[in-house]
Amino acid sequence: MRHHHLDPVLRSALAPTAVAVMLLLVGGWRGWIVLPDPGGDLQRAIAAQVDAEDRTACERFGFLAESDRYRACMLDLLDLRHRDEQLQMTTNF
Repeated sequence: MRHHHLDPVLRSALAPTAVAVMLLLVGGWRGWIVLPDPGGDLQRAIAAQVDAEDRTACERFGFLAESDRYRACMLDLLDLRHRDEQLQMTTNF
């Protein structure tokens, strides 16, 4: 009978990976492991840029910041962008 033993160096390298996989499978990681979000920073930067552009547009239309018309303008631009995204998603398979 042959016994397959892992090289001690390989075993020590695989141990943390095995633990991580078990934690992911069990689901106990959710409370204390922060998974990286590589696209999160980019998405926040894009959202900030879009918000700045929308604020500038509403102000150029003559709406005073924080007025009801300004807020309506911001919501209208948000709705316009959302509809544009939906249209792009339906036409780009």
